[in-house]
Amino acid sequence: MPIPSENGGSLPRPAKLQAAIADYDAGKITKEELKAEQDAACKDSIERNGSRRIIEL
Repeated sequence: MPIPSENGGSLPRPAKLQAAIADYDAGKITKEELKAEQDAACKDSIERNGSRRIIEL
């Protein structure tokens, strides 16, 4: 009997998100702009991963 399972862990941050974090820390972008980049990176990772369950710890 197969038991469905998936690996757990975190994904590396894309270069674009790393740049947005640096820009936010330097005061070059707003918190809202950073959040938009974070949301876009999450959406892209979820779509490419194909995972049906995503949890945030």
